[in-house]
Amino acid sequence: MGRDTDELLRALWEVGFDASRFDVEAIAVGAEFHLPFAEDSFDAVVSFGGLESIEVELLPAVLAEIRRITRRALLLFVDTSGAVDDALKNRRGWEVACFDAGFRKHPLFYRCNDYTALERDSAWIFVPLEKVPANAWACYPMAALREERDLHMDMLRESGSRSDAHVGRYHFAARFVRPGDVVLDAACGLGYGTYVVRSETRARSFIGIDASEYGVDYARLNFAGEAITFRQGMLPECLASVSDNSVDHVLCFETLEHVEDPVRLLAEFQRILTPGGRLTCSVPHDWSDETGRDPNPFHFHVYDKARFLSELGRYFELERLVAQTADRVKQPGDACVWLKRPRSLSDIPVDRDEIEAEWLLAVATKSPLDGWQVPYRENAFSPDEQWEAGNALAFARDYANPWLIRAMVSIGLRTDNVSLRAQWAEAVWRDPRSGDADRGAALCVLAYASQAEGSELPSATLLDWIDGYIVGERDALNPTVLRWHVSLLYVGGLLALAGGQRGRARSYFERVLAAPVASYSATLLTKPAEASYLLGLLLAAEGQGAEAQRIWWDTFQRILAALGERLTRGYSSRPPVFEVRELATALSLCGRLLAAATHGGSLASRSGIFHDECHADSVFQSRTLGELERLLANLRRDFLDQQTGLEELSLGKGWLEQQWSALQHEVRLRDDGLAHLTGAKAWLETQTAALQNELVRQREASDKALESCQKEASVLEVGKAWLEAQWRASEAERSRLQQALAELERGKAWLEQQWKVGQDALAQQRTEFEALLEGKLWLEDQWTHVLSELEAKGTELATLMASKDWLEVQWKAGQDLISLKTAELEGVLESKRWLEGQWEAVKAALANLTDRADWLEGQWRAAQGECSRQLAEIAALVESKTWLEQQWMAWQEQARLKDVELGVLSAGKDWLESQWSARGVELENRERRIHLQQAEIARLVAGLETAETQLGALGAEKAGLEAELVVAHDKSLRLKQSRLFRFFRKLGFFNFF
Repeated sequence: MGRDTDELLRALWEVGFDASRFDVEAIAVGAEFHLPFAEDSFDAVVSFGGLESIEVELLPAVLAEIRRITRRALLLFVDTSGAVDDALKNRRGWEVACFDAGFRKHPLFYRCNDYTALERDSAWIFVPLEKVPANAWACYPMAALREERDLHMDMLRESGSRSDAHVGRYHFAARFVRPGDVVLDAACGLGYGTYVVRSETRARSFIGIDASEYGVDYARLNFAGEAITFRQGMLPECLASVSDNSVDHVLCFETLEHVEDPVRLLAEFQRILTPGGRLTCSVPHDWSDETGRDPNPFHFHVYDKARFLSELGRYFELERLVAQTADRVKQPGDACVWLKRPRSLSDIPVDRDEIEAEWLLAVATKSPLDGWQVPYRENAFSPDEQWEAGNALAFARDYANPWLIRAMVSIGLRTDNVSLRAQWAEAVWRDPRSGDADRGAALCVLAYASQAEGSELPSATLLDWIDGYIVGERDALNPTVLRWHVSLLYVGGLLALAGGQRGRARSYFERVLAAPVASYSATLLTKPAEASYLLGLLLAAEGQGAEAQRIWWDTFQRILAALGERLTRGYSSRPPVFEVRELATALSLCGRLLAAATHGGSLASRSGIFHDECHADSVFQSRTLGELERLLANLRRDFLDQQTGLEELSLGKGWLEQQWSALQHEVRLRDDGLAHLTGAKAWLETQTAALQNELVRQREASDKALESCQKEASVLEVGKAWLEAQWRASEAERSRLQQALAELERGKAWLEQQWKVGQDALAQQRTEFEALLEGKLWLEDQWTHVLSELEAKGTELATLMASKDWLEVQWKAGQDLISLKTAELEGVLESKRWLEGQWEAVKAALANLTDRADWLEGQWRAAQGECSRQLAEIAALVESKTWLEQQWMAWQEQARLKDVELGVLSAGKDWLESQWSARGVELENRERRIHLQQAEIARLVAGLETAETQLGALGAEKAGLEAELVVAHDKSLRLKQSRLFRFFRKLGFFNFF
């Protein structure tokens, strides 16, 4: 969709895409937008300009239609300068609009938009987006996410520098994830980072762990799927279920500061990581306030570089340390001064003390040196690839510690830290437990590190070690040892050449050509090809051009035959990709050998043609283009640094102008204040004269009032004496009443005691009565039982009448039993009458006790009434005394206030006099400060003029740098057109001729 899409369409068609074009101007139908396609018609929609001309009110409907027809992606190219609405003149406006329409950032967003370059977007912006799954969009629309923003946020659906920082560090970490890795994202949040790394790497599986149930539910609905699982758990306890040496890479961003024991968590990471496994983590860099603590209540720790490296160093080797900034940094050396800074991501030297960073990122590795104790598993290559590669991938078979290969040896898998590789390699070389293949690999790493200046070992020592390894006894049954023999001979030749030892280098190269490299693997054929070329150059420089041509030709034929044999043999299954690429490199180097053999005769007379023909192969071109790319990257970085400097100078100029305006405003305020003070001085003089007159009048009135108060005081003294006599009498009456009250209290206590005794007796009588009642009930039960037995016996007698003899016997027995039961019944009746008598006695006792309780309560109420009356009389006397004391104190307070008023008037006069003097001194001081500020303003004006002059000079320097950048770009184009001959001639490539 959009304008000028012909070139894009043609490019898509040429690589096999089923692409079609649609005119964006045709999407308006009446007042509605409609695209004439069914739902999910396309894998991706590309909008190449045109949307910016749509009114902002109509944009949601357009984006909703685009979401309807796409299955996954929206690739948005927008010219923000042509936007009709100010809200859409920047990247943020477009991203927010797309997020509200149901899109999120594509997981490859930061491959297309460099993190630091986002700080300075051009007019044309590229926004790659992905459609949020329908069920996830239904459960988590943007409104729901914004409610949770303080606790959780999907940074793929958030715009701005901090969102870029969070996702950008996952993009940074992806380059350190190896193919086939098992990756654990500890504290994965909403899971967006796990999804980004999965999209950018060839890792085998991913596990995301987070303590938040909300976060895990969101991650499962939005990102779970192929090779990704999410689970809930609290770190570090949840890692107990993870086996030792089972994870290859741990991602842990913004987590260490949230756990109470971060060292324990790091120890758990070290336990579960495989040898050579990596930990990529980050922490806030010194977010402390004036108290030295992080104001975030969820941050338990404050990290700086020293603490971060110290804790990591307990369990890991540091590969890389990076400073990341979103929009601000804490000023080095200051407690809590924050400076505005642009987005940045840059490496930090470990020995640098003062750094500017908002976050610290580290890539650390579990040492592979103890890997010989851990069973090896191959994750990067399938069993078919291992079978087809043969010796080249037989790590578990040929190495005592196969874990060294990915951490220290294999290009693309090993650490990029040359010094760390050299450190491990030297440890393996000196370890007596290392096998021959392990030591050969370690020595080769040391040799190449020496070439890259990453090892402190002298070349002479390395060459002696190489000679010792080559001539020493070796395991003839281990093919990998042959591989390291050949590689060490080749790199030994390079070291010897670098040291000017031409004879020794020639010897090394000849031994490379004599080695049976094809018996190991065809991938090793690149070494004799490169060694043959360098050996021929050495011979040609010594005047043996014919011998050099013969070597080039013979090596060409031998390598070509070995390649042909391998290629005609074919593959029964898919081989590893690197093998075919190595064969292609060997074949390209054969082209170099053929060109050298063909043009070697004209080497002395037409060396330029020899060079052009020999270096037209892809190997040389790729290396040259890599150097050019690094050169252009350095120029671009320098240019951006200059731009940043100019922006900072511009900000400084703006600040100086603001300060100048503020100073001018302050001077105006000071002038207004001075005029106001002059008026205030006159007003104070008038007020002083008026106060002096009022003071004389008040003093005369106070003298008269004092005489009146003295008279009233003599009267009050008499009243006071009378009151004191009355008080003493009331005190005596109060003592008598207190004694009577005490007697009443004792009577009350005795009555209460008697009441308790009566209550106890009553309780005992009640207990006895209950027992008697229970006996009565038992007797009634017995009576009923006897009656029932008599009825049963009567029935038996009626039944026995059938037999006369038997009835007579039974009759006598029945008479006896009746007599016995009659006696028992009389006893029961007697017991019943006795119980009824006891019950009547108990009821009489209870009535007596109730009467006594009523009498006691009446006595108690009478005593309380008398006591209340006496207390009321005492309270009335006390109230009278209190009123008299208050009257006496009020008269005394009036007299004291008169004295205070006179003192205040006198002090007011003294204060006004002192204020007048102080105001005079202050006015003089302000005049002096105004003169000083005028001098400071003049100095700042001069500084501003100097800064403007420097800014002009820097602008001229910027123009010069831009012109130099254009010239450098033109030069690079001319170098590519001339096959870079002059460029490499200047680099000294032909110094040995």
